[in-house]
Amino acid sequence: TCPAGPFTYDGTAQEPCSVAVTGAGGLDTTTTLVYTDNTNAGTASVGATYAGDANHLGSSDTETFTIAQATSTTTVSCLEGPFTYTGVAQTPCAAIVTGAGGLGESVTVTYDANTHAGTASAEATYAGDANHTGSFDGTTFAIGKADATIVVTGYAVTYDGSSHAATGSATGVLAETLAGLDLAATSHTDAGTWTDGWTFTDVTGDYHDASGSVATSIAQATSTTTITCPAGPFTYDGTAQEPCSVAVTGAG
Repeated sequence: TCPAGPFTYDGTAQEPCSVAVTGAGGLDTTTTLVYTDNTNAGTASVGATYAGDANHLGSSDTETFTIAQATSTTTVSCLEGPFTYTGVAQTPCAAIVTGAGGLGESVTVTYDANTHAGTASAEATYAGDANHTGSFDGTTFAIGKADATIVVTGYAVTYDGSSHAATGSATGVLAETLAGLDLAATSHTDAGTWTDGWTFTDVTGDYHDASGSVATSIAQATSTTTITCPAGPFTYDGTAQEPCSVAVTGAG
């Protein structure tokens, strides 16, 4: 006789059945149970044989019972971070599946959106085996924005009538040139000295915005004053004579 179950795989041989030998004259005894395929999930069988005695013929009986697959547990875990955009796919997670009977092995982790700044996902699926059902786990982790490398160079020039502006560059983690560096506030034409602001506004989503200041100056240019007088001769006429002219020239 076997209980109704259910029986679930646990890695050990399962022996849930009992046997009774009965017969005329009050025979009531037991005999040895012999199990087959009673460890792994599937159909197990059990048999018992009574050889008989002086008053009874021998007898036997068989039964089957089912051992169901045990559940498995897949667990995905990720390093604590923080993680920062590097320009390459980030794979900080691992997965392991555990279950009855000593199941414990690694499972392949698949990733999505794990290159650019934002929320990435990590998932793992265990298909199951003869003794375990399949299982799944997933988690997310954040990839933070990186700092761009920004170099801004001011200027110290002499007035020449032209507009001047600071020069600069914004470079990413892969040495790529980034758009978004605004140096418009550093543009000047007339002489003066300034501390000008600049801004960087990221257009990729992978870098922090930034701002700063730079020193700029335009020095006064020299001027040239030139007096020109006609060759003459000049003759006294009783009045003040002013035959000359003057011109002042300079940059711009």
